[in-house]
Amino acid sequence: MLTIANLSHTYRTVAANKCLSALHDINLTIADGEFVCILGPSGSGKSTLLDIIAGFLSPSEGQVRLDSRPVTRPDPERGVVFQEPHLFPWLTVQENVAFGLICQGVPKERSKRIAREMLELVGLAKFSHLRPHELSGGMKQRVAIARVLACDPKVLLLDEPFSALDAITRRKLQDELLQIWYRQRKTIIFVTHHVEEAIYLAERIIVFHPHPGRIKGEVTVDLARPRLVASPEFQAYRERITQLMTAEEGC
Repeated sequence: MLTIANLSHTYRTVAANKCLSALHDINLTIADGEFVCILGPSGSGKSTLLDIIAGFLSPSEGQVRLDSRPVTRPDPERGVVFQEPHLFPWLTVQENVAFGLICQGVPKERSKRIAREMLELVGLAKFSHLRPHELSGGMKQRVAIARVLACDPKVLLLDEPFSALDAITRRKLQDELLQIWYRQRKTIIFVTHHVEEAIYLAERIIVFHPHPGRIKGEVTVDLARPRLVASPEFQAYRERITQLMTAEEGC
């Protein structure tokens, strides 16, 4: 269980000597094994919230708790996949995936075995000897996902990981992420500004409103999988969520 209580965050801009409110009074509970999308436009504090859940950033007010324990710093139990894969160019694919394990003191042979298992999971086992510059963008992002999964986190945090990919590769990786979720049932928090992506992936969508970032509403997606984007039911969700995102405050 991940609990976010009365959470707000303010940045101080040094140049202008002003305070910028990025998040205001966020209250949210995410169940173990749930797939949740945080959906909102740029400037709605989605990435800031993910940084706080990851432990990279301390909130100005409020608290995040995982299994009743306060989140105060980064920890392998909360794995993060960023928009850019950030692989080490001098390491092979397998060495990149094993890197976090080795840093945690896991023996080298066990790290190799786990890395191979994770590469098998994301469909890259036969590319384990390559280096990042030899991979496509989608393959690099799969390596980044495998690297996080190798550390066996309780919560998987993804910050718009497919936004730089073409539509076909994006859909393929969305399906692969869903397969990983079906198999491992990890808690997933996925940040996106793409309405269709949120409906396709999530069990529940949390809609954020900007300036400052705050929860405007939430939608439970009750659609059978695999979800058909062209179906009337899918399009009805798209219309409902788009209206929620664009509705004026107070209306």
